Amino acid sequence: IAAPGKEKLRSKGINPSLMEDYVISELTKTGEYLHDKLDKEVKIRPDIIHVEQPWLFDFAVALRYKRFPSAKLVYGSQNVEHQLKFGILSNAGHRVNAQTYSELIRQKELTAAREADACFAVSQADANWLREVTEKPVYLTPNGVRDIFSTNSTMASSWAQNYANSKRYAIYCGSAHPPNMDGFFTMLGGGCGSFQQGQRLLLVGGVGPAIINDKNRLPHNSELRHRIDVAGEIDEASLNLVLAHARCIILPLTHGGGTNLKTAEALYSQIQVIATSTAMRGFEQFTGHTGIYVADTAKEFKLAIRAALQNDRPEIPVTEQLERRSVLWAETLKEAIIGIENLS
Repeated sequence: IAAPGKEKLRSKGINPSLMEDYVISELTKTGEYLHDKLDKEVKIRPDIIHVEQPWLFDFAVALRYKRFPSAKLVYGSQNVEHQLKFGILSNAGHRVNAQTYSELIRQKELTAAREADACFAVSQADANWLREVTEKPVYLTPNGVRDIFSTNSTMASSWAQNYANSKRYAIYCGSAHPPNMDGFFTMLGGGCGSFQQGQRLLLVGGVGPAIINDKNRLPHNSELRHRIDVAGEIDEASLNLVLAHARCIILPLTHGGGTNLKTAEALYSQIQVIATSTAMRGFEQFTGHTGIYVADTAKEFKLAIRAALQNDRPEIPVTEQLERRSVLWAETLKEAIIGIENLS
């Protein structure tokens, strides 16, 4: 984002570094310098314009008015965005701005929910919130996964093959999204008794480097640091292999809205899952399944990891394996298809 745009937002008392998504939203509105640039990128004539998250909704409204008056507008989001932003800012120590900034975002969400022709929500909780603020139809369209999980190791890297065959480990997959780190340090910080000699915690994706480079929190958990292996971004075959041989997948989310894509992937992998209630949001029907452990205190979470690392993985009944296929996209998008058909 160019400096003039940032300065314009600063003049309104908005810190661009804390509100990049909101800044982009403001700078793509009619009359702003990003609007025309973005307009030129739209080279097709859409029947339906789906706006994922509220940031470009004002742009989409203007686009429809100027160029595509017959197009329908659909609003969807992976979270109730103002609630997520409040949690991120509060956990980062910006409590003075958290309420003010989250209210700015809430107003954008209200506009999107009320002016769209239909809304999509990824969890029942999000759908309930949307139905409270709009009279437009709301369709439940949870996160899902592709049917690609495979334990074939022929295409995996030599590192992944060696690691999978020589270690007893838990695995945490995620991006460098702030809630992923917040939850990690909340649930695994402090003591490290869940990992015994030779047992490891493998971090896959952007979350690994982000945790290792966290100079504020990791130094206070030096014992944990010595149990961690960081894989970073790895190819799909290698990921499938290390997942297949992991003792458990951990999902230590403690705040954030919507549903967690990594939870859907973990459930479909048929591997033991240790998760918080937040991570299981939208997947509550699987609580109580074989190998699914829900823990909301650091002590319970660590004890569950310790048990998973010490014991053999339980055999998942066929009936439960079949139930977990409900997280495939073909199942989760059924209401979305109905919603699109109703707009025609």
